[in-house]
Amino acid sequence: MDVEQIYLRLLRKAIGLTKEDTNVSQEQWAAIKQLSHRQGTDIFLTTDKTMLARAMMRQQQQLLTLDIIWQALEKVGLRPVILKGFGLARFYPEPYRRFSSDVDIWVGKGNYDIVTSAINSVMKVEWHHENEDVNERHYNFASPQGLIFETHPQTIPFILPSEKAALETIELPAMTNAEEFVFEGHCLRMPQAEFNLLFIFMHAWEHFTSSGAGLKHLADLAVLVNNDRLKRQDPDDVLVTLRKLHLLEPWLVMGYVVVKVFDLRKEQWPLYKDTRRIRRLGERLYRRIMDEGLTRPNQSSVKTNKTSVLSNKWFSKLWTLGERIRTALMIAPYSPQYARYYLYSAVYKGVKRLRK
Repeated sequence: MDVEQIYLRLLRKAIGLTKEDTNVSQEQWAAIKQLSHRQGTDIFLTTDKTMLARAMMRQQQQLLTLDIIWQALEKVGLRPVILKGFGLARFYPEPYRRFSSDVDIWVGKGNYDIVTSAINSVMKVEWHHENEDVNERHYNFASPQGLIFETHPQTIPFILPSEKAALETIELPAMTNAEEFVFEGHCLRMPQAEFNLLFIFMHAWEHFTSSGAGLKHLADLAVLVNNDRLKRQDPDDVLVTLRKLHLLEPWLVMGYVVVKVFDLRKEQWPLYKDTRRIRRLGERLYRRIMDEGLTRPNQSSVKTNKTSVLSNKWFSKLWTLGERIRTALMIAPYSPQYARYYLYSAVYKGVKRLRK
């Protein structure tokens, strides 16, 4: 058995999908650690007691701080909802191994002033805004302990502009009817499992199309579809939603990869298909994720110095334009609509930057 297959078996056991043990030599462990780091899954496989103790302590600190934030937001009439991996940690055998560098909280559109005022009233924080239009993009803050929290006006800001309305028709009911749960003694709220599956998929897809996706992102999908809380959705409803969002083929391709990597039953992934085209695209996506993971080269990873040609502003702008065009070409086989949007965005934004 090669190192890659051993790594996948260890990962399946770590996230609770199998109890089968795997013998690993010291030489294999060295290669597995490199592969695991590339995929963002170090914490799943580590036996380092210090690292695990720190992860457990950090999660507890996040929960205690979240309690204060939660109460402050509810006091002003908001119903916050936990997004992404922090809420999914409870589905893992050892929740603290699902490490979250930050905690994402949905607060609804148009509530920027209310949210900032409520949080500022209970703790001294440092705000970071990713975009001038704070009602469209998320805004971050750091707690006094240095813990990062992100408040989101909407679940998916990275979507085709023409499809925002389609997402909002299913997002608001899912957030309004979010499921309440108790995690490590703390009362929280997260999206309904059916919407959460779509949301986590879109988050993984966005990572793949930008900085790169690792098995850390796909593990969340595997754990979610393997959980009893996920009701079996009407295939027609799923089909209609994905078609509206122009994400049907990426959904089928990523489903192929999730089933392959985590050895799931095909029927566990809604609308699973095993056609020749999906297999071909699925194998291509699988190989790309395994080879690149979270370490896809981009402009920020290129080392520069004062004498480097990249220090030239014009060259830097052209580099960014080239990266966007490369992304468009990369995702074209999976979703032509998104590729066209990325290409249009690349040219439009690139020309604006070059004119400055």
